[in-house]
Amino acid sequence: MKKNIKQTIIALSITALLSVGNTGCSDFLDQPALGKESLDTYFQTEEECLNQINGCYEAIHWNGWWEIRKFINTTSMCTDDMWMGNTAQDAGEYRDLAHYTGNAQTDATQNFWQYRYKGIFRTNVCLERIPEAPITDEDLRKRMIAEAKFLRAYFYFDLVINFGGVPVLHGFLQPSDVQGIKRSSVAETYKVIEDDLVDAIPDLPLRSEYPDADLGRITKGAAQALLGKVYLFQEKYNEAETML
Repeated sequence: MKKNIKQTIIALSITALLSVGNTGCSDFLDQPALGKESLDTYFQTEEECLNQINGCYEAIHWNGWWEIRKFINTTSMCTDDMWMGNTAQDAGEYRDLAHYTGNAQTDATQNFWQYRYKGIFRTNVCLERIPEAPITDEDLRKRMIAEAKFLRAYFYFDLVINFGGVPVLHGFLQPSDVQGIKRSSVAETYKVIEDDLVDAIPDLPLRSEYPDADLGRITKGAAQALLGKVYLFQEKYNEAETML
């Protein structure tokens, strides 16, 4: 009898522990991730929208020189602008690019491609979320959208002048969403760039219209200058002249 009671108590204890453990695990897994922002709850204030736009500006150079500037420096070695240095050294990718033997596996090339698309991703998030954000300052909303369009155009321009036609991505896309997307033609890529800049120009302030705290942000003149450069690269001289 005592043995049966003891076995019953042990069985009930195990059942209780398993029940508590399962409940605790379920509660834990149902908790939102702490220390991370969610797109479902972000973009609710002007400050949050501006923070994301500022992150798009950061994508111009990222955190250090190697993401973007290294590629620009190494490709300059293909020209008369720079020299790779001591020819007795193994200059690695600097030598490869200087001697026109670099390829898609070159670190500087891979980094440049990757980080330009990371910048495009950030602008795409802004362009998808800011138009629907519950903010009241419509002029600020238009300006932020224009800034994002300028920056996306700038990133695509950097890509097309170095690689030709590239995959054009719009919207918030997961890695699985971009599988199988083909490169657009050079003309199609330039069309996307032109459209973004044409859209941005009317809603960007003149430099003189920015308050001191916002000096350094993209201006109407900057967008017009970039669009003129885009036209020149395509030999659209008449269109470029209208930007003067």
